[in-house]
Formats: sequence, C-alpha cells, structure tokens
Amino acid sequence: MQTYEATPLLPNDKQHKLLAMEIQTQHLCDNTLHHIENTANQNHNTKVLLQVKESNSLALMSNGYQIEATIPKLYSNEDAIFAAKYLDNKRKVEKNSDLYDEILEHVISNTDNFETTKHNTSMARLANRSDARGIAKLFANDDTLYSHWQEDEPKIKASMQGEHEYVVIDYLDNIVAAVNIKHDANTKSCFLQDLSVASFVQNQGMATTLIDFVLHRLLRTEVETIHCQCIADDYAMNKVLARHEFNFGGRLTNQVIVQDQLHSVNMWSKKLSKDR
Repeated sequence: MQTYEATPLLPNDKQHKLLAMEIQTQHLCDNTLHHIENTANQNHNTKVLLQVKESNSLALMSNGYQIEATIPKLYSNEDAIFAAKYLDNKRKVEKNSDLYDEILEHVISNTDNFETTKHNTSMARLANRSDARGIAKLFANDDTLYSHWQEDEPKIKASMQGEHEYVVIDYLDNIVAAVNIKHDANTKSCFLQDLSVASFVQNQGMATTLIDFVLHRLLRTEVETIHCQCIADDYAMNKVLARHEFNFGGRLTNQVIVQDQLHSVNMWSKKLSKDR
C-alpha cells in the first residue's frame, strides 16, 4: 500500500461520525483510498471527506467520491478540492437543502448593495494563555460551534503554543466574542474556525469586528489565503463572510452533527490583496 501523510480536518470526528482528512500525497492510489474507507468503516463513520490537490480528483471520482467544495489556488497554482464519499446512503439526504439555498442566495444578493462600514477594531485584541478559561467558557455556551473540543481550557492553552491564535473582544471583564485562527505555513493560509459571539451581545457587529481585526492583522503577514466554514443555516455568519468579500466555494453536505441533528457546512475563502 502507498504510504500517505494525512492531517485531521476536525478534532472530534467521532462526534460527527465523520472521517475528515487533508491528504498531502501527490498521487493517490486505489489501495490508499481503500485503506481510508476501511478505517472509516471500522470507526463506524458514515462519511469520508478528503481535502486534496485538484490533480487527485480523477482518482477520487473513480472510487465513488464526489466533489463538494473547492478553495481556489490554495496549493500554489492548484485548487484544493473537498471530496466526499458516503458510507451510509441516509447521510446523503440533505433535508434542509431548500433552506440552505435560500439563505445563500439572500446573503449573496444583498451583498451587492452593501456599503462597507468601518468598525472600531480597537475593541478586539489578540488573546494570550490567561484568556483560555474565558474562551472555553464562551465556546461551551455556543451551540452553533461544531468543534466542541475547544471547550477544553488546557487544549486551548496548548493550541496557542502551536499553530493557533485567538482574537477576542472583552465586555465588563468577560470575553464575549472570539475566533480561532489556525495557520498553515506550507500553503501560506489561515483557517478561521469557532467564531463565537455571546447571545446577549449579538447583532452589535461583534463578528464583523473580529473579521475586520483578523484581516487587518493578516495583511501584515505572509498569509495569502484565508478560508472559513460555517453552518449553512447560520444566516448571520454567512452574511458577515459574504460582506467581507469571501467567495462561496461549495457546501459540505451533512458534514456535522449539532444537537443530534445533521447540518451542512458552507465553504468560504478569500485571497488577500496586499498593496505593500
């Protein structure tokens, strides 16, 4: 069997009955894909999602995978593709597809007439290790997040020493909004995940402020691409990304399980323009 290097895309696949990996191998062979599928079956997963270079798409499709989303030019001149294989036909059935389509159409069509408003990014700041407990508390109370390992304070602290950083907003000595940024030096990209706003300060531009701060910060780095996934029926978050000129890259069908319900996830990405 071909050896391959893989990185988990979600830290809690068991919760979602999902095997999700980025495969760095240049050329995928059938034996490797069979091994991945066997591993998924052994773990009682009902979906496999692989992030690979576009050049591997033919091998995936000939093995029963279907392309669900893309990130343009993530790998230098090659697109990243997200290809899925369903090991249980029931997981293919997207019950809320009409709602997802309606929300997406609405947020994109309304972006055309949107005038960008500058928010006060001084409200936001880069978090440090002493903030881990406050971040964990915020995440634990947010049902819209789908990587709930972040409720764990020690894991948040540990991630800060690696490739993750967090941006937060404080109110009355409490962290009321936060986003987790995962850096990938190999692709000069960042993955925005776990953007959370406390319920009592929602609809006050907190998410927009976080994204503004992150974009402003990343423009001063070597990062070239920023991408994000959000639950397809989260109207507010999809709207924020569309208004920040993120491009819709597809929908990951029934990707995650939140409160015992399957939810699809929208893929958004943005190339950073650096006039420096």
